[in-house]
Amino acid sequence: MIETWKILRSCRSRDWSDALYWLLISSIGGLLPLWGLFLILPLDNKPIRFEDFSQNGEFALYAAAFVSASLYILVKEYGSYFLRGKNDNEGKNAPSRKDFPAKPLFVLITVFMLVFATIVFGFVTLAHFPNSTLSLNIEVLKVFSVIGFVVALILSYLTTVIDNYLVNFRVETEVRESRAEDLSDVTRKFDALNKE
Repeated sequence: MIETWKILRSCRSRDWSDALYWLLISSIGGLLPLWGLFLILPLDNKPIRFEDFSQNGEFALYAAAFVSASLYILVKEYGSYFLRGKNDNEGKNAPSRKDFPAKPLFVLITVFMLVFATIVFGFVTLAHFPNSTLSLNIEVLKVFSVIGFVVALILSYLTTVIDNYLVNFRVETEVRESRAEDLSDVTRKFDALNKE
C-alpha cells in the first residue's frame, strides 16, 4: 500500500487530468440513459425526482460497469511491445513488466464491489417482482446503490490515474533505453570507422 501512495504522489498532473477526462467521458456516455430521462420527463410535464433515476437499482449496474473496466486494468501486465523489447531466451520480444501496486488489495476491493452491486441489484429487482414475499426497505437499497456507485467512481478514477502513471513511466523508460542503445550503437560504429 505504501508503494501505491508513493506512485499517487509521483503522478504528474497529466496522469490525473487524463484520468479525470476519461471519468467525465465515461460518466456522460455510461449514464446517458439517465441524462435522456432527465431531458424527457419535462417534455411530459413530469417532475424530475431522484427516485425515478434510482428506484430499480440502476446505480448498482453503473457501479458494476465502472469497476469491471477497472478489473481489466488491474490484472493486465504492464509492458510494451511497441518499442524495442528485450529478447528472452527464445529470441522473442518480451515486455518489461511492472505490476500494479497493491494489486491483490485492489482486485479484492473490485471483486467485492462487483459482488456488492450484484446483490444490491438482485434484491432491488426481486423486491419489485409482483407477489414477492421479500420485504426489504427499498430506500435503504437505493442509498446503498448510490454509495456503491460513488465508491466505484473513486476506485475507477484512482485505478486509471495509477494506470496512466505506469504506462507513461514504462514508455518513457523504454524511450530512454532505446535512445541510449542507439547512441551506443552510433558510437560503436563511429569508433569502428575511425579505426579503419
